[in-house]
This record gives sequence, C-alpha cells and structure tokens, in this order.
Amino acid sequence: MSAPIGTDELPPVLRRLVDAMLSNDPDTISAMYTPDCRLADAYTVTKGRAAFHEAVSYFFNAFKMLEVEVQNVISHGAELVVNWRWTAVHQGEYLGVPANGARFASWNLMWLEIKDGMVDSDLSVWDASELQKLQRLAAGSTGPSGAPATE
Repeated sequence: MSAPIGTDELPPVLRRLVDAMLSNDPDTISAMYTPDCRLADAYTVTKGRAAFHEAVSYFFNAFKMLEVEVQNVISHGAELVVNWRWTAVHQGEYLGVPANGARFASWNLMWLEIKDGMVDSDLSVWDASELQKLQRLAAGSTGPSGAPATE
C-alpha cells in the first residue's frame, strides 16, 4: 500500500472533499456536489443533491469520521480516481448492522467527475468484507484467525 499523500499535494477539490468528510456534516459535504449530482455505490444510486444529502446523512449517522488518508489519485481532465482510507467510530446502524462504538477502518475507490469545481458524479466502491467486519464487531466476535475483529 502507498504512503498517504499530503493534503497540500492534492487537487483543490479533493482537498476540500477530505475536509468536508472530516467535518462530519452532511450540509458541508453536500455543498461540494452539484445540484444534479449522481452517486452510485454498491448499496445506493442517487440523483440530485437532496438525495445525496439523505445518503450522506445516513452515512454520518453511522460513522463519525476521525481520519481520511488519500493513498492514490489519478487525474485525467475533469475526472479524478481516488483511493482513500478512512477511520471512524461506528456510532449508528449501517445496512442493518447495529452500532458498536468501535473504531472502524475501511478503504474506498471513487471515480469522481468534476464540474465547475464541484463533484458532479461519484462512483464509489469499498471492500464488502468490511461489512462482515462490522457485523463481527457488533456481535463482539473474533475474525477468522481468532483475533479480535478490529482494524
């Protein structure tokens, strides 16, 4: 895995997106997306800022972001492909998994289309095994090797 990229080395829109994620405020991050934005991930597809705001509110109710580290960025014209890791506290239900109060880390790959300095399209994926880790944390069980199911 690559070392994190320093914030000052990031494209300005991505630097603002990292700050918005760390704000844990749905209004702040929604303001980074165009009125007609599209979000697609494994669990939802949204169109428009209001639907995006609802999705990100659900996410922030489930996770309090503590850290975001950008690992890789590929920039091509108005598109950014971003690999970032994040650490959060699992503070609310997420996809049927009850909150457990534990620190949780995951990674995302995002393909962002930028328009007028804002995100117009966000295609995101994350490792599905991370949801299994959340389920084990909520149940207080251990991982496959018998180690605690934490990051």
